[in-house]
Amino acid sequence: MSDMRKNIIRESKVSRPAVFLLIILSTIAVQGVYSAPIPQASQSSTRTGATYIFTIESISVVDLSGTTKTVTVAVTYYGRYTLLGSSISLQPQCNASVLSGQPVLLGSWRPGTTKIATFTVDGTNATTHCPVGILVSWQDSWDDAYGMNTQMGGSTLINTELVACWLTDPRVSVSPQMVYMNTINSAVIEIANQGISDMRDVTVSINGQGVTLLNITVPLSYNVGLLAGGSRIRIPLQLVPQSSFPALLVTLSYVDCTGNARSSTFNIPLYATQGQSIIVIPDPATVTAGATNKITLRVVNLGSITAKNLQVILNLQGSPLAITPSVLGIGDLNPGEIKTFPVRVEVPSTASTSTPVSYQAIYNTPGSGLTYTQGSFTLFILQRSSVTITSIEVVPQTVEVGSNVVFALSLINDGTYPVYAVNVSAYPGEGLVSSRTLYTYLGQLNPQVLTSVPFSFKALKEGDYEVRFLVTYVDAYGNKGSAERVSFVKVVKPSASTTSSPRTSANPTSLLLGGLFLLLVALGVYLYKRRSKKGAGS
Repeated sequence: MSDMRKNIIRESKVSRPAVFLLIILSTIAVQGVYSAPIPQASQSSTRTGATYIFTIESISVVDLSGTTKTVTVAVTYYGRYTLLGSSISLQPQCNASVLSGQPVLLGSWRPGTTKIATFTVDGTNATTHCPVGILVSWQDSWDDAYGMNTQMGGSTLINTELVACWLTDPRVSVSPQMVYMNTINSAVIEIANQGISDMRDVTVSINGQGVTLLNITVPLSYNVGLLAGGSRIRIPLQLVPQSSFPALLVTLSYVDCTGNARSSTFNIPLYATQGQSIIVIPDPATVTAGATNKITLRVVNLGSITAKNLQVILNLQGSPLAITPSVLGIGDLNPGEIKTFPVRVEVPSTASTSTPVSYQAIYNTPGSGLTYTQGSFTLFILQRSSVTITSIEVVPQTVEVGSNVVFALSLINDGTYPVYAVNVSAYPGEGLVSSRTLYTYLGQLNPQVLTSVPFSFKALKEGDYEVRFLVTYVDAYGNKGSAERVSFVKVVKPSASTTSSPRTSANPTSLLLGGLFLLLVALGVYLYKRRSKKGAGS
């Protein structure tokens, strides 16, 4: 009897002619099993004289990310009845786990037809040759001859083997990926097997696209042999870019853990540049208009080769800035090295908000002649905004007890941008009391506009008193600023004439001058606010 006729047959008490007929039907059904070259892939089950035969037509594995695989099983059913409520489950026996839901419902299953079920399997700890069981179950069956249910359900387990490389993950990288035109660049290709399955008989083939590989045969080929899981190799190269978009084409040929030949090709782009191996970075990148600024220039070698006898020349043609010194003698600058140089930047008050500064780097490289690279950096110019209290007028300079004294502040924004939220506050001594409020809110104050702000106090007792004035504001960049100034006034006892004649009015000349001064101050404030409104409206 052949191997496929060793199917397990269970039968109830029947007559010998029935057994003979059953053997003939079983032999006819088993003939279809030989089309599936999978060992132990067929199983039969018998219930009350009925034969149920299942054959695994195929079992395939598709790679997903990492150790997760998709396993597809195709099973053909041979039997007398149509199966009802059928399903298939996958039972790995090699430390693999099924991630998808089980069982897979197949519905009705007619004899001679094939059902396909798909499972998602995690094989992190699985072996290459993984024994699995295919459990086929059904709830009932249908007899077409009698047109009725047989009330016969059952199940059968088919044992087979799943062969898979659970994780072979080849990776290729190049360092550095930035290369420079007209220069011999050193690079390293790293080939790694980041999986857990070994790669055998590994061959690496390297071709350059838009780049010339030096001191090698073309194409460059390496016989690596075994590349175990988690291991890596490095291949050094010397190359010269011939185009702006060069690339390296790396092909890996190997034999996987199942003995199948595989090949993976990686196209790794390189980035060729004319002049960014030497860069200059200002620290800080902001300078103030109308002032002398001290900043630091950081010179960095971002290339993979040493720049010998490096000089950086700052090009200030057409720039409103004056930078001293404009020629920086760097010397030798190794890859990744940074050298700093302090410079002085003179910025006129009329300079714009940002100014580019171009530079040229001149140096020698090993294996080539003099190299010229160019670049630029940007200095952002902050417009200066500040409020100054230019003067404080006190009228009168000496005030009698019970009389009023006026302090008139002259303010000016001596920057080039407006300031906002301008507020002027007064802090008088204890012998003075404010006749109105102790603060005046001006809001916006435009550049180079002189503004007068009066404060009036009543003298309570004699003595020398200090009055502190504080101006707060916000500049165009949101920074808070302030200006402060102190003034003094002398308070004396009332004169004899004033004491003896309390009803006598004050000196008409003093009152006239004081009134005229207050009128001028009020007129100045009115004109300033009117001009500010016109400026805002335009």
